[in-house]
Amino acid sequence: MKTLIPLGLLLALFSSLGFANTMKKEEIKIISYNVEFGAKSTPEQMGEYLKAHNADIITFSEVPNRGWTERVGDIVGMKYAYVGEISSAHHRNKYKSILSRTPLSNSSEILLDAPGRWNPASAVRSETKINGNSVAIYSLHVAQSSGEGHTTQLINESLKNDPADFVLVAGDFNNNLGSHELNYVETAGYKATWQDLDIDFRTATSVVSREIENRHGIIDHIFYRNNGKMKAIDGGIMYTSIHTALSDHHAIWATLTVTE
Repeated sequence: MKTLIPLGLLLALFSSLGFANTMKKEEIKIISYNVEFGAKSTPEQMGEYLKAHNADIITFSEVPNRGWTERVGDIVGMKYAYVGEISSAHHRNKYKSILSRTPLSNSSEILLDAPGRWNPASAVRSETKINGNSVAIYSLHVAQSSGEGHTTQLINESLKNDPADFVLVAGDFNNNLGSHELNYVETAGYKATWQDLDIDFRTATSVVSREIENRHGIIDHIFYRNNGKMKAIDGGIMYTSIHTALSDHHAIWATLTVTE
């Protein structure tokens, strides 16, 4: 005579033996912010503004040098930082940087000098770990282009073959979704977090301006390598009043799930 085991008991048994629930999920929150070379904020003001948002990673564009990023990190409780050495278009205090709550490693900077409205541009890259998996983080500031510009160069020279398990690319792209450059990012296997979220691109903007015609739409983006194991579940634009804005850009953010 056969003994029938209830389905619930069978699932519980498999779970206890490790056959069920083997997929682990982790969430990671990232903020990206072009801070206009610190013209409208001190590191202390920026740190106080960002602290309440409790990010795991922050990427900065047009960031001042001389410890600015590290001083923000002290306030928000993120002690790991990497700051590049290439200032956009050789202007003063337009570096790229990364802040992280977890240790950073394998940090480097990629020079971008493809034809564009200005040169040089660059992206900084660091790695951190999530449950033993490597996560590459890129922070960039590139020029607008209607052809093969800085973003295309970054894809071809680095992003296509990045060895990390997961990849995040964030910053001021100076291009809107649907442009030649950002379409190329997508064909290389990356997806913008905006595409997972309910964002109205007809009215949204990541640039602070009094005049609607100068708002430029959303030109700041967070992309992730679309390998089926990462997805944005929340995010948006951190709008501030033009009278209280800490930059000529709004910060953007996203929370992503990472499935092993």
